[in-house]
Formats: sequence, C-alpha cells, structure tokens
Amino acid sequence: VLTPQERCHVAVAYFRKGVLGLKVDSSSRLYHMMLHRQKMKEQLAAFCAEIKDIRFTVGAIPAPVEQSD
Repeated sequence: VLTPQERCHVAVAYFRKGVLGLKVDSSSRLYHMMLHRQKMKEQLAAFCAEIKDIRFTVGAIPAPVEQSD
C-alpha cells in the first residue's frame, strides 16, 4: 500500500472499532496521505475486512528497529 520511502514516515498509532490510526511525521506528509486516503482504504480493506476507516495525525515516528539474525 505504501512505498518503502513512505513507510519511513508513517507508524501505526492504534486500531479500534474498525479505525486504523496512522501517525505521520509532518503536516506535508499528512496532506499527501489524505490525498491517497480512499485508495489506501480500499487496498487495506481488501487485505483486512475489519478496516473501515483510516485517520491520520501528525506526531513523532520511532526510529526503525534493526533485526539481527
């Protein structure tokens, strides 16, 4: 659903009552995500029928954790 570049700027904040809350790292990124919200919602709903809506907020995104083998 998201490109690898976009994934670095987005984190899951919550999932409650069919609403997926995503945190983005800037207001410009928030605007970009809002433009693609419907497409994202359709793609995610095809993957997980429980997702009914997506909500975005601006906030700090934790640094990715590197996995060791």
